[in-house]
Amino acid sequence: MKKSVFYFPIWGDDYIKLFSDFALKCLCNNLNKIDDSLLQASKIEIWTFKKDIPKLKALKNIKLLKKKISINIESIDLIYNDLKKSNLNKYQTLSILQKIFINSHSYKFEYFWFIYPDFIFSNQMISNFFNVKKKYDAYFIPVPQLIEKEVKLQFKDNNFETNTKNITELLFKFLHPIVKICDVENSKTNTPSMFFASSKNIYAFKHFHMHPLVIKSDIKNIEMNNEFYASLDEGLVRSLNEKNIFIAKDNFFAICISLLKEDEYLLPNERFNFINTIEWCKNHINKTHLEISNYTYTVKKKSSQIDKKLETKINKRLNPIKKELLKYKDKKINEDYKVYINLVDQNDKIYSIIRDNHFKNYFHVSSNTLKKRINDKNKSKDPIVKWLKDIYLKNL
Repeated sequence: MKKSVFYFPIWGDDYIKLFSDFALKCLCNNLNKIDDSLLQASKIEIWTFKKDIPKLKALKNIKLLKKKISINIESIDLIYNDLKKSNLNKYQTLSILQKIFINSHSYKFEYFWFIYPDFIFSNQMISNFFNVKKKYDAYFIPVPQLIEKEVKLQFKDNNFETNTKNITELLFKFLHPIVKICDVENSKTNTPSMFFASSKNIYAFKHFHMHPLVIKSDIKNIEMNNEFYASLDEGLVRSLNEKNIFIAKDNFFAICISLLKEDEYLLPNERFNFINTIEWCKNHINKTHLEISNYTYTVKKKSSQIDKKLETKINKRLNPIKKELLKYKDKKINEDYKVYINLVDQNDKIYSIIRDNHFKNYFHVSSNTLKKRINDKNKSKDPIVKWLKDIYLKNL
């Protein structure tokens, strides 16, 4: 996965603290296991508020990583304040930032990595994805939530290296209630994006929605690059229809968890309802989600352990849902909405110059020519346009 770019949207003291204590340390451990020559063509991209840039630059592990890989810390104050005018929620705002990131980096980088500040992941996760022999269009791994307070206490009492070698134990001890509520044996679920079954030493998961950890740049995939999505795991995944996807099979390949406050989401513990589930799926599930749901991800205390009974229990719930959804296979499920926001429109105009000029099969336009065309067609003095232009120009 040469020419990878790792994207981190981070702002506010809470997320900077989470990033510093967890995701950044995991990133250091992982990148130390990758040959420096592979990292020379890669980059870490951090988007944050201007006031937070000195805090991030001062982090010990940022200074250490700069010796191995290029790091750019970008101020997003302008675009964040502009998006606030549109009354978007935090997920929609994040989705627009991710869209701009993907578009603006599609010229120089082949693989986009999406790791969030509150992720904790195994020491070989990135290198294991790097070493997958066949090349895929997207790489997925489940990221179950754990109770933030309990995990923080565990890390406080023990050193970081010990805990990251035992993420499996943390998952068995501190799995968040919003995951447990999806246990198919209790006939309870929140939304049917995930299905869960467990025994004493094994947890099994199947998903419709799963986190795309890595996405391959694909300029021919106009849908991925040109449309706005409410989230990566729901909307953008639709653009992967007919694409080759890789899904981690178990925790011995890789394990990744995220942290969530125990009472942040209070979900009703309702009895499973088939009709309501189908209606939800018709609005939120697409062909690639159906493909993802064919795979089972298991978390096992020992690699030799096998428990097909858990998968059977999940399939008993899942297969009737999939059978019903296949009746709608010729209909466009999961219509994403169009968003008329100036920032999105301006981004599309700049991106189209790269899409229409660089990525044609029969000729290649140099980066210098593209820079000139972007400047010639975007002479607006609007600070937002200038910021967008700068992001694109830096990555040509």
